[in-house]
Amino acid sequence: MDADELSVSRAVEVAWRIAARHARSMGSMIEPVHMLYGIFSLEKMAQRALFKDKQAEVVAEVGAVELAFGRSCLDVQSARRHLRSELSPSSSPVHDENRIDQIGTVSRSALCREAFDQAALEPARPGQPRVRLIPLLRSLIERQPNTSALLGIDNVMLDRLLKTLKESEDLFRSGETTSIEDFDDAISVFASMNAEVVDNSAVNWSRVGQHFAWLCELTWKTGNATKLELLFEESLQKLIAVIPDAQQAAVLIHDRSGNLLLKAHFPKGLIPVSSSSARKAMDQRKSFIWQRGEDLSASQRASNLRAGIYAPILAGGEVFGAICVDSNTAASQFTIDDLFLVTSLGHQLGITLANRTLEENLRGGAKTLERLLTNFSPQVRKRLLLNAEAGRLKLGGERSVISILCSDIRKFSLLTENMDADEIVGLLNDYFSALVSVIFRHDGTVDKFIGDAILAVFGSPEADTAHAEKSLRAALEMQAEVNRVSNLRAAAGLPTCEIGIGVHTGEVIHGFIGSTERMEFTVIGSAVNRASRLCSGAQGGDVIISQEILERVWRSAVVESIEIATKHEGMLSAYRLLEMRIQK
Repeated sequence: MDADELSVSRAVEVAWRIAARHARSMGSMIEPVHMLYGIFSLEKMAQRALFKDKQAEVVAEVGAVELAFGRSCLDVQSARRHLRSELSPSSSPVHDENRIDQIGTVSRSALCREAFDQAALEPARPGQPRVRLIPLLRSLIERQPNTSALLGIDNVMLDRLLKTLKESEDLFRSGETTSIEDFDDAISVFASMNAEVVDNSAVNWSRVGQHFAWLCELTWKTGNATKLELLFEESLQKLIAVIPDAQQAAVLIHDRSGNLLLKAHFPKGLIPVSSSSARKAMDQRKSFIWQRGEDLSASQRASNLRAGIYAPILAGGEVFGAICVDSNTAASQFTIDDLFLVTSLGHQLGITLANRTLEENLRGGAKTLERLLTNFSPQVRKRLLLNAEAGRLKLGGERSVISILCSDIRKFSLLTENMDADEIVGLLNDYFSALVSVIFRHDGTVDKFIGDAILAVFGSPEADTAHAEKSLRAALEMQAEVNRVSNLRAAAGLPTCEIGIGVHTGEVIHGFIGSTERMEFTVIGSAVNRASRLCSGAQGGDVIISQEILERVWRSAVVESIEIATKHEGMLSAYRLLEMRIQK
């Protein structure tokens, strides 16, 4: 780190070390892009033993960054992946904590210095470092060229992120912070209630009836369009209004890693919340009223809280988080009626969260299924969707005879050696989109793309007695499509290519393999290798077929006998397909 740097936060220090390592591996000064990568790598690196003494401070600042990204509908991990792909391969992510600690001095570029200087100008509270993560991140993004492309987002999303980061800075200046503390050493349970089976026998319904009805209406009134944060805030405001001695409230939700996230709190400002009490309610699935004992810790004295209610947010046996209601008044002022209302709200919020989770899982499953079925023709796709709806789309393979078509571009490496990446992708997209359309028109399935090659099958996953003839008609039409696309590209002054095609019929194992979370369609067997060898022996414009497929289509196929050279089998007898007669 530069010796003249006055004061940086722990998170900035760790990010600086990561950035310095990347810059040094590239023989470069520290540029904004290196600092951005360092910031987005903080969550992982902060867990390492080297930074244990800084972990709490780092995690706090990283959480603020992740919250800003989340409010902008963005993802820090995705940004890190995009940045990593832009950095030189030689500067792969560093995970050696000892080497990170021994980077030495690496100078910053002028742009990077400007970003630090601008961040240092942001107002700080007494005792806070001059350069903190949020202001620095915003300054880096504003100075790094092509930031939107580096992060994999468009300019509109980038502007939204900058605005959210600015709002986070303003929030910091206003002094609005929330602390999550542990002060269970000197509290005792005043009353408790099983949150899974709520006992309302002791409840005064004349007092809670109207409020309970409101809670029951909460789920359907909010609907799916309402942001969960707004729902939480509305719920807390209602609790504060109907529980006389409640002075503050919060909603904690655990993420996939088990961390408790503060999703809402009321009123805005400094709110101490007991994370251990929240976890106790979640673990035991009990809501309880707590009161403070006499032997207080320093944090308890600072919090000035005397009593509270903690209730789990649960539904269908799953715990999502906890509701926390606290007060400065005596514990006896919280009643069984209050406990019942908070517990019931936990159920209502749990139902909402469970429904949202179910909908997200269904959408995710639909997207996964949609991606899974993109390799199938519309007709086959429709049948597979019906099978999926009926629960018949399952893992497993079957053995049967199908036709396999393999095509690839002739002399592709030589053709593309002087082309840039965009030109290569454009060439493949032009030809592949045309070829895949032909395969689909003949009820074929694209098993996979292998570089410049396509492996397609006919008669799978749905059985088709005409698979052999369809595969050959598709092959001839694919060659015709290649000629059409080549004419269009030549007229535009773009490179063109030729393809060779091999087609074979044989027995394979085919079906969906993988796991229930991730499955894909594939074919396995020596017949696939035979089709590949036939393709290798095909010249540009050729369709080479095997004896086995000719046996099935001899009435309509016009062929000439040839031999092709193979690496392991010597000369292989095959046929060049010339045309397919129209069956009468």
